[in-house]
Amino acid sequence: MPISDQRAHNRLNVDVPVTIVTANQDRVIGRCHDLSSHGIHLVSPRPAQIGEQWVVSLEATKRGIVDFVVTAEVSRCDNAADGGYVIGAQVLDIA
Repeated sequence: MPISDQRAHNRLNVDVPVTIVTANQDRVIGRCHDLSSHGIHLVSPRPAQIGEQWVVSLEATKRGIVDFVVTAEVSRCDNAADGGYVIGAQVLDIA
């Protein structure tokens, strides 16, 4: 496996809706594309500041049923091809 593909923690590829609560309590609907015990990869219609903490609720089984909630600190934010933002964040806590 190439070094660039190696990760410290296995990631689960998913494509599920998330509700993001930002540091100033704004609610944003986005999507989670992968997650691990230490990180989460999101697509959001709103940009994020590096270091900002978000509470992210994943709805992975049935619409409206929250499977779990993570508190995460944004570590990167890049422009997405569709006009949104690709966000990488470190998981600080899993509820």
